[in-house]
Amino acid sequence: MQKALQLQHELPGCTGVFLGRQPHLASGNRGKTLRRKYQAVNALGAQPTKICQVIVPSDDSSNGHKTIGAANYESPVYGEGIVLTDVSSGGFMQTRDCPTLFLSNEKTGRVLMSHAGKYAVRPPVDCSGCSGNIVSTAFKAVAPDYDGGLVHAWVVGGICPTCFKHDDERGQAFIKPFLDTFGTEVFTGDVNMGQLDLNTLIKLQLQGFGVAASNIRIDTTCPREHVGCASYRGITFDGDDDTLANDLYIVRH
Repeated sequence: MQKALQLQHELPGCTGVFLGRQPHLASGNRGKTLRRKYQAVNALGAQPTKICQVIVPSDDSSNGHKTIGAANYESPVYGEGIVLTDVSSGGFMQTRDCPTLFLSNEKTGRVLMSHAGKYAVRPPVDCSGCSGNIVSTAFKAVAPDYDGGLVHAWVVGGICPTCFKHDDERGQAFIKPFLDTFGTEVFTGDVNMGQLDLNTLIKLQLQGFGVAASNIRIDTTCPREHVGCASYRGITFDGDDDTLANDLYIVRH
């Protein structure tokens, strides 16, 4: 069994954690697995009664696509992520290959954890040049006044561009809104290969909102290439399959 990759980052007012190769909630003993997620967030400092489960959408037709909700400690939140405002509150979710965006705002005290996969960050297809996506939604959620001066970010768990090609007809159609809105800057190498760089896209958007580059931390570990992570895309380590996912935890202090 490969050792799970664990990454942790402290932002002002909150802690974010990435933990690779964990039991997927959709497989095996769901009750036992779910309890362990709650216990992990509790161990980071969240009160047992203030922990929220987030169930992220798998594509643009799923419940909660491009939405961020307030924490609900009684039932799961279906959406890309949650905003935490209560002291000693927390949340958890699972992903594979998709970046997770953690934000904290020293000015408002709001902290956030959001899934930021390709469907969530994709610009509107019916509005060339419009950049409305989960990054803009997340930023507004922690900075309603659109002041990014005291906003801090951590991006983790995103697949690298070389493992994320869109080089066939369907893939090229999918990335067209990215090209129309953000240009070639969010791609690596030949655009015809469609190697979309989600980490760079998120960083450039945040900087456009006034978040200082020094306040944005990007972890570039690629889940497809690292044996300590779960990934959808082809490489299997020690029997990696749909029973595994990567856990993401957040705690507001």
